[in-house]
Amino acid sequence: MAWSFYNKQNPAEIIDVIITHDLSALTTKQVKVGRIEVPILSKPDLIQMKKDAARPQDLADVQAL
Repeated sequence: MAWSFYNKQNPAEIIDVIITHDLSALTTKQVKVGRIEVPILSKPDLIQMKKDAARPQDLADVQAL
């Protein structure tokens, strides 16, 4: 599953989110963003998802994380 988010003020700013795992089985924490709280995936689980995807950008992300 993939979602794309873009900035209304600058549509060239796009973030693609690709879901490769059942998120209900992963560790999250709640982070307040403005007035709402959003679940954020734990760093170890994010790294594992990126390793499993094994795309060049994901592997570069793993190194950066």
